[in-house]
Amino acid sequence: MPTKYKIIIISIISLSLYVSVYGIEHTPTKTDNQDKTTELGEVVISSSRRIIREDSLIVIPSDNQRKVSRNGFDLLRGIMLPGIRVNTISGEVSTSDGQKTIVLKDGRPIGQQDILALRPKEVARVEYTQNPGAEYGYDPTIGAVINFIMKERTNGYAVGLQTSNAVTTLNGQNFAFGKYTISNSEFGISIDSRYTSLKQRRIDDNDSYIIGNDWIEVTRKGINTPLKYTQNTFQLGYNNYVQRKHIFDITFQGVFYNSPERSHRQYVIESGRTPFYQLTSPYEKYLSPSLSLYYKKYLKGKSTLTFNFYAGYRNTDYKYHLTESNQEDFSNPLFQSGYTTDGKRQSYITEIRYYNPLNGKIGINTGIRGSYSYTRNIYTGETAYSDNMKETNLYTYLGVFGWLFKKQFYYYAALGASGNNMRINEKHHSRWLFRPEVTFIFFKNGWRFSLGADVSQNTPSLSQMADTELNLNRYESIQGNPDLRNWWSYRLLSRITGKLDFFSIQNVISYDSSISPVMEYVYSRNNGSTPLVCSFINQKRMSVFSEDFSIYIPLFSGTSLSSGFSFKSYQSRGHSYTMNLNVWNFNLSADWTNGRWAAGISWRTREKSLFGETTKTTGAYNNVYISYNVGQFQFGLMAQHLFCKNGPVFTDDTSDTLIRKKESVLVPAHGNMLMLAISWNFSKGKQRKETNIDMNNRDEESGILKYQ
Repeated sequence: MPTKYKIIIISIISLSLYVSVYGIEHTPTKTDNQDKTTELGEVVISSSRRIIREDSLIVIPSDNQRKVSRNGFDLLRGIMLPGIRVNTISGEVSTSDGQKTIVLKDGRPIGQQDILALRPKEVARVEYTQNPGAEYGYDPTIGAVINFIMKERTNGYAVGLQTSNAVTTLNGQNFAFGKYTISNSEFGISIDSRYTSLKQRRIDDNDSYIIGNDWIEVTRKGINTPLKYTQNTFQLGYNNYVQRKHIFDITFQGVFYNSPERSHRQYVIESGRTPFYQLTSPYEKYLSPSLSLYYKKYLKGKSTLTFNFYAGYRNTDYKYHLTESNQEDFSNPLFQSGYTTDGKRQSYITEIRYYNPLNGKIGINTGIRGSYSYTRNIYTGETAYSDNMKETNLYTYLGVFGWLFKKQFYYYAALGASGNNMRINEKHHSRWLFRPEVTFIFFKNGWRFSLGADVSQNTPSLSQMADTELNLNRYESIQGNPDLRNWWSYRLLSRITGKLDFFSIQNVISYDSSISPVMEYVYSRNNGSTPLVCSFINQKRMSVFSEDFSIYIPLFSGTSLSSGFSFKSYQSRGHSYTMNLNVWNFNLSADWTNGRWAAGISWRTREKSLFGETTKTTGAYNNVYISYNVGQFQFGLMAQHLFCKNGPVFTDDTSDTLIRKKESVLVPAHGNMLMLAISWNFSKGKQRKETNIDMNNRDEESGILKYQ
């Protein structure tokens, strides 16, 4: 039997173990904010209360966890959701396999600013869903949904300041927010400023190109070069909530990004040439305002009708310039190449959903989501290009769900359809795909057995489809392909849930396979500015078999431990190659709280992944923190990348019949980095109502073909 079929069978029939201390309640239950205490002999363990509800996990944070957390990121790290990674420095939340995690506040999609402004003391519970369902089927990269449910609010206000800055280099974030609540309305404002100014950053490259019948060997040794960027985000919001009648929410956001120094210098040793210096100079600046309108109407029973409209604009200035010189100051150029891009993009998204639980044995949810975008990117360089892109997407679904056999069997089944219509300059194509999804969960004696499968449609990025070619160096250029097509993928997953003494473990087995995915390919030519071209094409298949295990242990009062490992088997099949990669990874996190003090540590090994002919490797990660609360202030000290002289090292390793490349990005300024964090929060009143807003519509695409 072929290996791929063995993997599919294993992923369906394997008993993936997800055993937890979560409480074993799986019927709808009214929750509170009290701690759950478990006695084990003479040891008393106090931890967050955890409840299983349908296909979701509900976590009620302990008083200690709320007290020592200064924002939503800290709280998520403290409650240790299985399969979720939280980087409290960068403000990133993702699944352990790298998929997107949608974060909601009372059901409303929120970004980093809202998570920073979230006050943990006002959190009633956290709802965590690992199977987002057909509602999020428009984006196959969404792997989980986290929803902060807040306590009931009264009239009042809240203001806060948070600052987190490195003391070993110029890197940090400063954030301020204010909220005012009166009657059924809440007004909010926030400002977020992030910056980096590094003097120690370098990129090493070892490349081989086949020109004719000969290999050209090129070694580019990186020289430390400054890196600077700033990102400032301003946000205004208004929310009106009348219990069991309606919710109206409007949010305006403006983002300004500027990276004036992203260059890197290299000393180059090349076959048949005198050694020389190379300067690669990318530059990017953009302005992106957006507006989101949301309205939910509560109907009879527990049914709801929801509407969301999003409008966004992005103006991007991007430049790329390459200079070769026999002098380190580049005063006497031997070769120059480059281009500038003026990019403008506007996008509009509208979504409508209807939800009705009916009689409990069967309920329905249905919706439709449409988006339209227009992108115009003008490239100026050795030659002039212009990309005019119009894209229309439509996604609709109908799902049924409910309980059977005295609430021992829960099911969810949906059928969706997605269509994409793309026009790039004079080329046009469209495609439709049906999208079935099904999940079965069986409860028996405190155990939960789950099986699921779904089909999704994937769309190439606009930059991959750009009708443009750009030179990267003397030997290679990058080229878009407007003839790319959408592709489909399917996923099979199994999970079992239960209880073992006082600790919880999770083991998830899944198999993902993409049919005709868009991946890179390289071809040679006799005419053109470069002999080799890196472009994109629909290849044959890309599949990943994944085994992910984690364990959560509340050791004693105020202390918890989380650890785990994962195994991933990648297989990439192109038209002219087959590549395989097997990877093991390990991780460990621990948190401790005692009165006003809190401390924690997290660590994980280097991670590898394969896509196409490129293997990507991330740097090993470690993080240690300690904090102290006094009054309305919290002071913290954090260290990351300890014992890493060169900081985290990221590598891309490409193996092709025409090109072999290995690139290593080193940031010594991030090695042994210490950060000082200070936050201040003051409020009167509880500030929030318990509402339910459940849509996530944003567009951050630029469509520009970039290099670094």
